[in-house]
Amino acid sequence: MKIETISNDYLNESYHRAVLESGLEVIIVPKKDFVKRYAFFIVQYGGIHNQFYTSDGDLVEMPAGIAHFLEHQVFEDAGRNTFSAFEEFGANVNAYTSNYATVYHCDAVKYTKEAIKVLMEFVQTLNINEKSIKKELGVIEQEIRMYEDEPTWRLNRELMRGLLKEHPSKEEIAGSVASIQHIDVEKVLLCYNSFYTPENMKMVIYGDLDAKEMIEYVDSLQTLEFKQRRKTARKVDFKEPYPVHKKRSVIYGDVYKNRFELGFKHTKPLIGNCYNFMGAIKLVVDLMFGRGSQFYKDAYEQNLVQSQFEFDIQIEENFSYVVISNDTDEIEAVEKMIFDTIRAFKSNGFDPVDFERIKRKMIGRVLSSLNSLSTIASNFTYQITRNRNFYNQIEAYKDIEYDYMLEVFNYFFEDEANHSMAILLKNELKE
Repeated sequence: MKIETISNDYLNESYHRAVLESGLEVIIVPKKDFVKRYAFFIVQYGGIHNQFYTSDGDLVEMPAGIAHFLEHQVFEDAGRNTFSAFEEFGANVNAYTSNYATVYHCDAVKYTKEAIKVLMEFVQTLNINEKSIKKELGVIEQEIRMYEDEPTWRLNRELMRGLLKEHPSKEEIAGSVASIQHIDVEKVLLCYNSFYTPENMKMVIYGDLDAKEMIEYVDSLQTLEFKQRRKTARKVDFKEPYPVHKKRSVIYGDVYKNRFELGFKHTKPLIGNCYNFMGAIKLVVDLMFGRGSQFYKDAYEQNLVQSQFEFDIQIEENFSYVVISNDTDEIEAVEKMIFDTIRAFKSNGFDPVDFERIKRKMIGRVLSSLNSLSTIASNFTYQITRNRNFYNQIEAYKDIEYDYMLEVFNYFFEDEANHSMAILLKNELKE
């Protein structure tokens, strides 16, 4: 077994990785003098992967929400209580499903190996039946209805369905009450056997640990049945069309202040790689709309907003978007300010001094996060679920030049009309 060490001189950090004979990749991120250890068992299968080709080449389409449902089924094993098994070792355990991955994770102070052993036992096997499926349907249906009662959640779903036309990111990861009714034992098992395969999974462990010892330990915990799962399904790639699906939509809810989400969509190839493009867009958004911007100062002093603007930035190879949101009862005035600000920067460019200031702030924020092992684990794991490198993203922040940022800005916002806006108004404003 070959163990590779990946180092970053700028951060003075390194991690170790090995691909086991089964195809399972194991990554150890050693962090000396931290008491707690974290383990993340990652499946590269998430909420958007409802269409795939089986190992026999057949195209199948699964009900929306099945990846999230499967996560629940692994945790709610028909024969065991997950949380009790970890409590014996003073360990915490949880799981989540994102658009791109399902992640099972635990943390412990003392009995790290024991906790990892239990985690791998749960994920490597699936014990379900019609009764457990029916029980979980009721649990997830309640979860979905709870989300649907949350106005800000509904607003975001409205925005994504307006912004995106084809890409499955527009739908909720948990699916809908209607879609999950089509989930059964056969479908869950097909998804499990198609994606919970060694070559489609990674084990990432963080803490004060010996890399070689932990890699060998993980290798020893693989079951024979798990190691023999060699056929991973092929995911369907989605190409998002250029125009937004819907320019504007309005919903109502029980809120004390109106709210908006404004999304800009981009479907052209990236300039440079995803790391550089992400860094440039983050700089652009902070320079235009961040807490230190003239835009935010004006909006706050005019009493248009009382809090900072929130941003959601997603950079993909085939489509990207930037979402700006805030609470305000003066939505049209804020919307006009946003577009006036974009046009002003198109005409005048950015202040190079401000560029260097925001760049230093962004790098400083990332470096300070390295003092928290839980933050390291969260950020590092996120990059892995996207098949990206945490170190590369930090290096990109450091290496971004002004001219490149300006080029990305003009490229991304070339057609500012390609946007979608979702508005949440107080119930009392409904006609």
